[in-house]
Amino acid sequence: MPSSQVSDKDAEAFDYTSDHFDDHIIYGGWVDSDTLPGLTIQDHGPVTLPLVDKTEADRLAARCSSELRECSSFDDSSEPSLQNLLQLEASEIAFSNPAWKAGLARLAPVIAEHLAFPGVELVLDLQQLLLFSAGGPSQQLCEFGSVDGQFATLIVQLPSAHNGGHLIVYEDTSPVVHDFGASAGTTQYACHYAVLDVKAESEFTRVTEGVQLLLVYAICWPRGSVQTAYSFEEGIRTAMAARLGQLSDQERRFCYLLDEKCERHDLLRLGPAGIRGIDRHRVLSLCAANDSLPKDRRYAFFIAKADCSDECSWTSSPEFWSRSVIVGRLIKLNGEPVPGTDPLPYFFGDQDVLNPQRVSLASLWHGRRRTAYSQYYNEPELSAKEVRYHKRILIAWPARSVELLQSACRGEMSSNLRLLATKPSLVRLVEQLNHLKTLSKLDRRPFPASLFRQELPTELLSRPFRRELFVLFTELFETAEDLLDGSTGWSDLVSLSQAPKAWKVVEIPILQGFTKDLYTTVRALAISLREDSPAVQSLLVTAVVQGTQPVGARLLESPTQRKVWRVALALPELAVCKRLVERHLECGGAALKSCIVELLKAREEQPEVYAARQGLLKPLFQCRRAWLQGEHAKASQAIEGEEVWRFSSASFQRHLGVQAFLRSAERTAVLRGFSTQRSARKLVKTCVEENTAPSWSPEPSEAFSFTARAGGRGASSYVLLTKTDEYPQRRERKRLEQLEALEQELAKLAPVIAGEGIEAQREPRRADVSTDVKGQHKASGTSNGSPSAESRRSKRVKTA
Repeated sequence: MPSSQVSDKDAEAFDYTSDHFDDHIIYGGWVDSDTLPGLTIQDHGPVTLPLVDKTEADRLAARCSSELRECSSFDDSSEPSLQNLLQLEASEIAFSNPAWKAGLARLAPVIAEHLAFPGVELVLDLQQLLLFSAGGPSQQLCEFGSVDGQFATLIVQLPSAHNGGHLIVYEDTSPVVHDFGASAGTTQYACHYAVLDVKAESEFTRVTEGVQLLLVYAICWPRGSVQTAYSFEEGIRTAMAARLGQLSDQERRFCYLLDEKCERHDLLRLGPAGIRGIDRHRVLSLCAANDSLPKDRRYAFFIAKADCSDECSWTSSPEFWSRSVIVGRLIKLNGEPVPGTDPLPYFFGDQDVLNPQRVSLASLWHGRRRTAYSQYYNEPELSAKEVRYHKRILIAWPARSVELLQSACRGEMSSNLRLLATKPSLVRLVEQLNHLKTLSKLDRRPFPASLFRQELPTELLSRPFRRELFVLFTELFETAEDLLDGSTGWSDLVSLSQAPKAWKVVEIPILQGFTKDLYTTVRALAISLREDSPAVQSLLVTAVVQGTQPVGARLLESPTQRKVWRVALALPELAVCKRLVERHLECGGAALKSCIVELLKAREEQPEVYAARQGLLKPLFQCRRAWLQGEHAKASQAIEGEEVWRFSSASFQRHLGVQAFLRSAERTAVLRGFSTQRSARKLVKTCVEENTAPSWSPEPSEAFSFTARAGGRGASSYVLLTKTDEYPQRRERKRLEQLEALEQELAKLAPVIAGEGIEAQREPRRADVSTDVKGQHKASGTSNGSPSAESRRSKRVKTA
């Protein structure tokens, strides 16, 4: 079930192997230092190992096929750079040394023990031989795992003289490298192996010299045990059917990201049983539960290819990447394609993803990875990359509304517009509107409302009046943002207001929509100032007065504030201005900076209009002044004594011991507990990095400054930390700058609160031009009853 809905019992029914490969970690070693396989290749003959002779390597490369089979383990096989990757299928390979088979038989229990399956007779099934020659791309993207029952992959590197070809496996975004004995210098003298999860994202680095030979084995469950592992209890099926029925009643749809590839020819031959691995068990379980539901509550299932693009910085966490997904052509579970080739939007939110393993969404997408774009700068924080993932997904859609999904596949995202153009009957139009109304209640709409909204009012008004049509219209577009959306939003409201019967039906629902969205209401009122529509303007005024939604961040932004107070000052209704003032006062003085700036502009540009409402607006200036005075009182307190060395805002998550020292009042500290001097030096390196200012900033942004020095040996190693006065001085400079800014803003508010007119202010301002800068600062400081910021700035920063 979707992750927000699934029960622990349901999740366990779907989760069979997820706990045995945390983060796809790899491990490896030697197969057997004294054993070589006696490799023989069809139409080529025996291969001498170690492979050191260039002539034989070239002859072997010529024998290997560069044509990658369908469902290849490698992506982008059409690219010319992959012609340096050659492969042979298992049927073309033989081993003449009987000891090789015996060696693998001894290796299988070792792998089972390491994977926490002691005593399980795992099957090692040879899949192919890979040959990497020099001159290939910097990284070869690999996707292993196409055998039913496979859960891991064994890669055996045969002895050869070569450089490069290291295996990289990604744990989230961090690479784990396996070099097949290169660091020990044994690649030419022994067989080395690596074991990795079948779902792991893996790459091979470029082979820069020689030829690399790899045998790829599928690690599978024991023969005949797969069906037992995938057994589906009646109780689980009943619980799943009940859950599916509940979701269907809510018009919920969901998707499941397949771990394995799923090909159409397998579906045509076997139906859903043609899906591979544990995905087959999960899909068959869903189908069985779905079949037990009444027909009007069932789901329709489809398979589709999904392309996910993540845009991120090199240092950001995967959960904060910007993700976009496009879904390709749909295929039914019997292999029959859904007509149409248009790519689909991604109709699913995080809460709609089937997540039986209960992992992060980023982890679900991992696999089938390809880095498509990278942009590097001097600073890692500014460097960016785009990573693309290609996966098959199972789409579950309520069967009774599946026609809407299929119409999108046929390129009929605007089919509703075409429906209106055909002048449908009343019954057909009501049916279509009811479908859209049901879907609009979902968390994420499957079709943008604006595709239909711009044409619907014109269609309804052109027909003989039917009350139920206008009721459906307001139920379908019940938010202010929907009603005002698009280039025709305002004109549609005006058209409705000019039709008395229709307006009587829609007026109250439209009013309710605008009372819940002050931001959109202000936008509409700004339009009403230049458009003549008394009925709509009266409705919007009522919405402002009766509205209860708090002022949001969008309304407090400077461009929107300009509209807010232009509307408040221009409308003849004082109730609008009064209500907007009340709503802004609820935000507190800290949020009123843009508000005060716009009001001061209005006071100067429209003095007469402002004067008529200055009594209503004065509480905003008083609220802002009260907050400024409080901040001024805080900033006036200089940090002295031992508190100078307390960096209370310091954050050092890379070592909590360092963070605790920085937040204390101690100036020096010694950290111990290092096992080696190397560990101590590593911490010193981390401290230096955190204290270094980025190239794009004149000074460090961190709230600390200190030095670190390693000493001692072995278990007696330590790190000496000493705070420096760089950050205290930087902190004091910022305090003085803050004081000066506060005093300047207080000076601007004083005459406004005192009720002085704009003309009275302009005369002293001209006199100030002839005074020196120091005098201006002095006047500004004494207006608040405190020493000037300039005089304080001249004092030296004192530190203990």
